[in-house]
Amino acid sequence: ICFEMINKWLTEKFIQKIGSVFEHKLNLHSRLKKSKFHYAANSNNKPAVRLFNKFLEVPGGKKSHIIFVPDLIKNASKEIKLAFLEGMFDTEECIRRKGLRITNASKQFRDNLCELLVSLGKKGWKDEWINKKYNKKYYGLQYSIKNLTFLAGVG
Repeated sequence: ICFEMINKWLTEKFIQKIGSVFEHKLNLHSRLKKSKFHYAANSNNKPAVRLFNKFLEVPGGKKSHIIFVPDLIKNASKEIKLAFLEGMFDTEECIRRKGLRITNASKQFRDNLCELLVSLGKKGWKDEWINKKYNKKYYGLQYSIKNLTFLAGVG
């Protein structure tokens, strides 16, 4: 498992979560990439890899167009759903027009996130467009910040 971000705090949060769940120490690495520092944590912890691959159904390799929310999360308790959403909003969201927005290349993932939020009583707006630079379709999901006060650090 390789987790790489430009946000040092987020990489440290990932390291802490993996360390507490799997009792496995990860080290923070940094490197300069395109004039920005990137922070990474790598793990070859077999239980962690098995969790991501088998139970959370995260395939190896490039995932941007094929990722989805696994049934394990969809059918989980409110606390598990909230923890999953916290991870998604930590890594994928941006603030735009007084709301939180998630954009990705997987329509199924966008729709699954929307269903997950609806199951928690939250309503949002979906959209899609063709990115002219990459000539690829992207899918967006936007929520009012005041409607997502259940997420840590929001509202």
